[in-house]
Amino acid sequence: MAQVVGGGSTLPRNLYNDVLTASPLPGFNTYIGVGSDDGKRAFFTNDGALFNAPGATVDYVGSDSLVNATEAQNYADNDELAFGPLIQIPSVLTSVTVPYNITGISNLNLTSAQVASVIADPAIVRWNQVPGFESLPNSRMIKVIYRSEGSGTTEVFLRHLNAVNSTLVPSVSNTFSSVIDVSNTNKYISVEGSQGMVDGLAGNVDSIGYVSPDYTDEGNNAVVARVNGLLPTQINPQAVIEAVPVPSTAVQRRDPLAWGISNPNPSRGYPIVGSTNLILSQCYQSATDNARIRDALNKLYGTAGTWDSQITAHGFIPLPAAWKTAIHQTFWNQADSLELAVGDPTECTPGRGRPQ
Repeated sequence: MAQVVGGGSTLPRNLYNDVLTASPLPGFNTYIGVGSDDGKRAFFTNDGALFNAPGATVDYVGSDSLVNATEAQNYADNDELAFGPLIQIPSVLTSVTVPYNITGISNLNLTSAQVASVIADPAIVRWNQVPGFESLPNSRMIKVIYRSEGSGTTEVFLRHLNAVNSTLVPSVSNTFSSVIDVSNTNKYISVEGSQGMVDGLAGNVDSIGYVSPDYTDEGNNAVVARVNGLLPTQINPQAVIEAVPVPSTAVQRRDPLAWGISNPNPSRGYPIVGSTNLILSQCYQSATDNARIRDALNKLYGTAGTWDSQITAHGFIPLPAAWKTAIHQTFWNQADSLELAVGDPTECTPGRGRPQ
């Protein structure tokens, strides 16, 4: 029997493999972390080879990089008739932590402006150029560990730095080197994936980087920086979503772009935050796969909050109740009048859907 195939962002990989693979949800392949960019590419081209499943249908992806208008329009033009409308929904709220490995420092506290300067200013190459570190010798060079591939974690990180200093970080992208000049190889060291970031930091003294909370001890100031005095555990969920209202009108609920949570600089709480998202289609030709996916959505967004404890254990934050309710009503409840729910029998007629 065919399995539900998915992968993408490395940020939620451990969480998704906990709830989709290790817990009793039979029929889900192991979630394959390849980065958000390759994940979206696998979904939009239906290329299972990127998830170690050549020839298989890609049923869903995880991505911290939001679907953009071009991707949504291309799907509408080329895939919607066959597979049903595109669905993009946030799964959890997440910080992006700023881990470091600086000899003699166990309580790093930087302002957002200082993070932008250390990460992106080509003139800042020594730690003693950073206020508060003037006593360090000239030999203590800054090493910035960055993701070389298209990464949603990179996108969330750069979105905040762009909001803080658009001169040093002039745009937002899921590719670090397309925004920041990394030609100084004494300062910039490239890695692939979240585990690559962890390994890169461990192998380079006086280094700093950015990573999912699930790959570090996000409450330990000895290994992750405070930003504006706050650790990544001190997210204020209400502040994160206050600039991103829950889609409520029929037009908004039908728009996959309206469901992305993006607040580059919240007014309160730890500031480098976003959502990691699920991308899927409304229709699946396999009744079994349709049922499996609907079961997963019910556990993630249902009122019981079946997976909230696992979400918290992995360093993430469950969505606020209003977002859960709206997603469940729109994309799970087949009685909803908009008929957007996965597997809706009116929309998902025989032969319409992602193939088995």
